[in-house]
Amino acid sequence: MKSFPRELDLSQLQSEGLAENAFVQLTNVDFDRPAPTSPLEHLTTSVAKVINPAELGRNPELIQTKIAAMKQDVTDTLQQAPIGSLLEESFRGIPLFSKAEGPQGTTPLVSLSRHSMDVTNAKQQIESSNAIRGYLCRDDSETTIALLKTVVAPPATDLGAAEWFTAIKQAGQTDDHSQGTYRIEPLQTPPSKLTSTLLLITSLLMFAAGLVVCGTCSLSIWTWLFLPLPSLISLLGIPLRRGRGGNKTRFTYNFVGVILLMLGGYEIYLLGGFGQSESHSLHHMFGFGVLATGVAAVLGAIVNARAPKPEHIPVVTMPKPTEASPSAILRYNPEPSENEDESATADSDAGNRRTKVYQDPLLFAAMDDSVGSLTMETMDLLCDLGFSSPAYARIQDTPTSPSIGLLLGCNHTVLAEVSDNNVNPSIRLTSVLHDGLPIITVSESVTKSDQPKMATTGVYQSASHQPLKTMLAKHLQQAIRMSEKRSSNIVTFDCDEKDEVFLFSRRAFADVRSQYEELNLEVGPATYERFAFPAQPIPELAVVR
Repeated sequence: MKSFPRELDLSQLQSEGLAENAFVQLTNVDFDRPAPTSPLEHLTTSVAKVINPAELGRNPELIQTKIAAMKQDVTDTLQQAPIGSLLEESFRGIPLFSKAEGPQGTTPLVSLSRHSMDVTNAKQQIESSNAIRGYLCRDDSETTIALLKTVVAPPATDLGAAEWFTAIKQAGQTDDHSQGTYRIEPLQTPPSKLTSTLLLITSLLMFAAGLVVCGTCSLSIWTWLFLPLPSLISLLGIPLRRGRGGNKTRFTYNFVGVILLMLGGYEIYLLGGFGQSESHSLHHMFGFGVLATGVAAVLGAIVNARAPKPEHIPVVTMPKPTEASPSAILRYNPEPSENEDESATADSDAGNRRTKVYQDPLLFAAMDDSVGSLTMETMDLLCDLGFSSPAYARIQDTPTSPSIGLLLGCNHTVLAEVSDNNVNPSIRLTSVLHDGLPIITVSESVTKSDQPKMATTGVYQSASHQPLKTMLAKHLQQAIRMSEKRSSNIVTFDCDEKDEVFLFSRRAFADVRSQYEELNLEVGPATYERFAFPAQPIPELAVVR
């Protein structure tokens, strides 16, 4: 559309065509004033009156009256003609005719939408200037009506399915070589190109976001009953839902999304003539839907990549221990201590590494005078987050070995183990479910993991300790997520159970890492008071009165 309209009458339009300016002013034209407006608009207006929240808020008693009036309007409208005829009448416009020839002597060339606002604007323009000014485009109403008639009449048997799809394809095709008719939308001035562009982009993104939201929804019988269309759309998101998708699935969605973007652009620009005066709105609408679906596929892959991974715990075969733990109480091994990282480097040849048996470290009480400065700073931050005063322990009974701080927090549902290597603090947060599953979060100075590692004996993840509040929040989110998934509450620790939870957490952590081949350890069963490895239901604390 140009800034100024092209002035012409119906005879000039028939001989010259639309040319390059779709903003026209048709002179000496009129239309049938008593022609009815769109029946669909009448139905939607009746429904809108019922769901008007402002009016109902002022007078809630009117809702019954409004509903009765709406039912009567809908019944009266549907009694006049079947729904197919109502749709046909709504899409077919009101013909314009030359005042000199009258309605009988003019072949319909331009029609006016039956929308009440367009009809009102056209009346005002004709009465004031004896012309209609507005946007002129190809009239695809007949093609739309034929397409709707074909779509709503599917074949009764599978034998006619091919003919039905062929009929749909033929009904949606337009003849570019025919003279055709036009549809005019009354406008005084053309809209701003910047505003129109922003509205188009916003509509595309909102449409795509709606598809993504539908794709993330879980299916249920209630959604299928009350929201059948969104439920049908949600099937497209099943491969990516709840973290199922991996790199291959995301690549497939991105690949399909790019293909759909190309097809949508081809449909809009090449077939539909987007931005040109001789354009086809049906191709625009179909291409817009294809574009939005392509954007939604790419957005879905991005959301899946940033979403938490599934809570499903894979079944991994437990290694057979060489020697079972005979004791049913807290186990302190008399052998020299070995932590899991040192046990993992038994041999430089990865193919011939000897598997070592994991052994609990020897744990001794310690004083705070051997705690590193980084450990002390981290424990101060934890105390600011509501953790208890730390207890100190040393793995080896040597004066030079650094002490470890053990703190309880979050209503005694999280044990924090803090140490350092003189460069970065090492933090391990542990929570345990009542079914015996430990949830562990370690700082990235211990190990780095892009996604949570899950096994039947435990779950661990890594997180940055800066800020420490974010690491704690990530740990609590994972613990709550697993608690809800497994329908098991989080265990509340006793103040005297720090050592037991400490040893239990380390054993489970070493086992999960071994199952993911990060370590080469053979981890056997063990019992630490009421905490048992592999995971077993944890009894409640006995209350002594």
